Formats: sequence, C-alpha cells, structure tokens
Amino acid sequence: MRHNQNMKERTFESKADSSCCLVHLVNQSGIAFCYEYIPQENLKHTILPSGCMELVFVFNKMENRVVLVGPTKKVSTIMDDPLNTRLFGVAFMPAIVPYPWNDDILFGETFHQRYKLGHPMAEQIFATQDFFERIQLILSYYQKHLPKLNPFVKELLGAIGEQKGNVLLNDFYDDFGYSRQYANYIFKTNVGVSPKSFCKVFRFQNIIYHFIKGFDNQHFNTLVKACGYYDQPHMNKEFKEFTDSSPEVFLHENQKYLNNIQFI
Repeated sequence: MRHNQNMKERTFESKADSSCCLVHLVNQSGIAFCYEYIPQENLKHTILPSGCMELVFVFNKMENRVVLVGPTKKVSTIMDDPLNTRLFGVAFMPAIVPYPWNDDILFGETFHQRYKLGHPMAEQIFATQDFFERIQLILSYYQKHLPKLNPFVKELLGAIGEQKGNVLLNDFYDDFGYSRQYANYIFKTNVGVSPKSFCKVFRFQNIIYHFIKGFDNQHFNTLVKACGYYDQPHMNKEFKEFTDSSPEVFLHENQKYLNNIQFI
C-alpha cells in the first residue's frame, strides 16, 4: 500500500545509539520502523503525535517493562527515569494495534501500559543485545499476527498519504456511500483518531521530517507547500495544536535533539 511507504518515510520518533539516535525503517509486517534510544544527560526521549501505535521496551536497571503508546495528541516524554538504560521501540503502521495488546486497547490514552513480560516475545527482546537481532525477532513474530485492514480505512489512509493530508473527506465518504458520522466512526475505531485529526498529524509529521533532514530555518515559508498547508498561518495554527509552540520555536528548542537522529 503506497500510504504505508509514505508513512515509513515521514513518521519519526527520536531514538538513539551511543551518540544518541538510531532509527531503522522497516515497512513490512505492519511495522513502519524500529529504533533504539540510549539516554544521555538532559536529553529525554520525545514522543511526537503520529496517529500510530508504538510498542516500547524499556530496559531498566531495576525492572524491565513494556509500554504501549497510543495515538498521542501532544508532545510528551517517556525518558524521565534515571535508571532507564535504553529503549527499544516498534512503531506500527496506522490502524495496526500490536498483538497481544489488541484485545483490550483503549484508544486515546497517551500511555496505555501492559506489563506482559511473561510473554515469550517480550522476554526474547529483553534477552537480546543486538539492535538488528531484536528487529528480526519482532518481524518474525508479527508476520504471524498481522491483522487485515478495513477496506475503507486502507483506501483513506492511501489517499491521505498521496495528497499530503489534503483529502476532500466528504467527497471520499460519498464515493463509499458513507455518511460523515459513520465514516468517522469506522476510521476512529480502527486508527484511534478521526480522519480530520489524522490529516493534521500527517502534515505535522511532514514538518518534522524536514527538520530531521536538515532544514534551513531561514525559510519557513517553503514548508507551507511542501507539507500540504494552505498558508503559513494555517501551518502555525496546526503545529501549535500539537506542540504549544510555533515551528520556529520548536526547532530552536529541539535542534540538538533532532540533529542526533540517525537513519540506518
């Protein structure tokens, strides 16, 4: 599905190796990317809104744990425990809720924790030291537990990706013969956020993608068209919904953090 490829290229979470960041794009078995974060002093792991689920394995000196991060609406942090030694995370494609947490997931919670450390997959992850070996374990496991996407949700996700988040939603609903209320219900049930909110998240992630790739902060107006916005006020308004700041302020305050992200 073309949208999944777009999300793979544009979705991001801050991760790290010993120099601070390590991200590996996957784009298979319902997984967008995997990452490893090794905390450094005064540099926390930031969770940015992505419209996707994220499974985080927290390696802690006292007790390992698993955290499931739901579709978030605001920037938040997860690395605030000095005993954490590293994180290994799995970011799933939109509408994918990771098994075995999928039976009782509650969408809308920023952190929905399940301590299923007795599960063989979780135990294997914590016992494995190599980043890429962990990725192979995850892929092997989720190849057997990949759910089928709702056809309407699959088509709409593809359209959002192809059109940079600027889909004429009502026209799309009409093509399927759905009312707006029913379409919102189907999409939110499967993805965790409404179609309109997901479009905003997609545009937001486009900005973050440009920041990571080395954006010239003297030309913020160039982001408007590239990221699917009508004009700069439109971009600033939506960006502030997620971060409580403008793109300029966010980039200034998080420049070091973003610069440490490495794609491999």
